[in-house]
Amino acid sequence: MHWEPAVARHGASRHGVVLLAAVAKLGVPSHAIRQMRRRGLLVQVGRGVDRLRDHPWTHDARCQAALDLAGPGAALGGHTAARRHGFYRYRDDESIEVLVTRGTDHRTAVGRVWQTNRLPPSHVTIVDGFPVTTPARAFFDLCARPPHRMSVNHPAHELFMRAVYDDCVARRGVTFVLETAVLLVLAERGRAGTCLVRRLLLTCDADYVPTESDTERLFVDFLEAFGLPPPERQVDISGPDGWIGRVDFCWPQGRFVVEVDSTAHDSAMEKRADAARDAALRVAGHEVRRVRYQEIISRPAALARELGAAIVSRGR
Repeated sequence: MHWEPAVARHGASRHGVVLLAAVAKLGVPSHAIRQMRRRGLLVQVGRGVDRLRDHPWTHDARCQAALDLAGPGAALGGHTAARRHGFYRYRDDESIEVLVTRGTDHRTAVGRVWQTNRLPPSHVTIVDGFPVTTPARAFFDLCARPPHRMSVNHPAHELFMRAVYDDCVARRGVTFVLETAVLLVLAERGRAGTCLVRRLLLTCDADYVPTESDTERLFVDFLEAFGLPPPERQVDISGPDGWIGRVDFCWPQGRFVVEVDSTAHDSAMEKRADAARDAALRVAGHEVRRVRYQEIISRPAALARELGAAIVSRGR
């Protein structure tokens, strides 16, 4: 049929999703759409939105369909925004979430729509051609929606969001100022997530240095759990021959360094490099202790006693 190429081109340019209002403006009559559905060339997704049967039903396609169903002014948010921005803990999240400024919270054929009273232009950016909430706004919204019906104030949710915040600050362009600006716009009495974001920002101020990995985050939580003195993080250390490197954790007063190693340090090349750097640190007067994830999990009390003793003895 002579209308099919126009519909196919339109859909192919939009991840296989056909917006009926748009193809109508191209002159495609409604009876042509009905005929394409009967022939199986189009599959109805929701009111005013179809998809090309032979186009892969990818995450991009579902995002496009969700935005079309939500209408003008909608933006991908929550878990979907986190995935779009590359948040490590959401990299495989398949859920589709959209924010709108009108209507109510509801489900659609392809995902969930969340209504928000405030979605200023500064809270929306473009990622891969889609309107998406900024990393700072996405983080705020994630704080308000813990998984599995968990309370917003549950300690497990707070620990999880601390790790997400570290990732946001270390790698996703979020800063204390940007997150505070989002809080100031959205903070309302009783608004879910406000108290949690405020607590995190009070703890992680403008001088906060994020951990670089989940294992480092676990080590920080481990130190807090056993009441050990907090170290400085990501510290640059120099010796007689100049800069040695940036270490994970350091108690400067005692010149005591802890490196938290992942499996990336298991190769022969990495082991040689680590040994050479440890030797340089010792020449510069630092004691070095390398810690692995398994050690934190399997023998936390013994590790805490060992580190506590080293911190005290080196600090004299």
